[in-house]
Amino acid sequence: GENVAFGLKMRGIPRAEREAAAWRMLERVQLAGFAQRRPSQLSGGQAQRVALARALVIRPKVLLLDEPLSALDANLRQEMQALILELQAETGVTTVLVTHDQAEATAMAQRIGLMFEGQLHQVGSPVEFYQQPRSERIARFFGGVNFFDAQAEGHQLRLNNGIRLKSAVPLQGQVRLTVRPEQVQVLPQPPGLADNVFLAQVMAERFAGTQRRLTLQTPWGSLQAWVAPHQMFAPGQAVWIHLPPEALWPVEIGGDPSPPALFPKEEGRV
Repeated sequence: GENVAFGLKMRGIPRAEREAAAWRMLERVQLAGFAQRRPSQLSGGQAQRVALARALVIRPKVLLLDEPLSALDANLRQEMQALILELQAETGVTTVLVTHDQAEATAMAQRIGLMFEGQLHQVGSPVEFYQQPRSERIARFFGGVNFFDAQAEGHQLRLNNGIRLKSAVPLQGQVRLTVRPEQVQVLPQPPGLADNVFLAQVMAERFAGTQRRLTLQTPWGSLQAWVAPHQMFAPGQAVWIHLPPEALWPVEIGGDPSPPALFPKEEGRV
């Protein structure tokens, strides 16, 4: 309790008022009745909650969380993520979360800024990072594994071996493409679709809990596909794959992209 109230004490808040505020904040982080505990009597998750309460009780304008959950086990990490999001929504405090965990950034952020070697490479929503990465390096960092080159003319794509694909995005010239493995549709029978449907062979499959990860041999080379765990495929099995045109996304070829604008210009304001 004294630890949580320390920031208020430094601001000259009277003792009764700061203790009441600290007690209320401990209740909000699910530590009611812990005010008299000593730090050595707390678990790792409880200590993290105390740190969060101490930071929020002073009603900051901006809260910086520097890898706050890195030392916690998976289940406790998910609980703390939910608590932080709940408190952020309740208090409205702008929160900056520093993390090396892509899954954590995706689960918690409304807006992500990705940095390599101290340089900002892309700013956007989690969906944009997964579906519209600016470069191959960014796509790989967020779990991209499928990349191939093509010659583009409008919505038509021609791979190096002559295979033709259709893209939802109009492109021109030599392009580098990516498709997320979970967006590759794998079917035991040919679908009634004309665009981007090919015969492939399952080379390997691995059960990963929430998904099955397949390695497929396609007319242009190896392709990774992640399907639902109930979809059963065996090595050597012939399958049909569909690459949705909207799932094919171009990434920059060669060096790193130019740094993005932190606050893109919008109509009527900056």
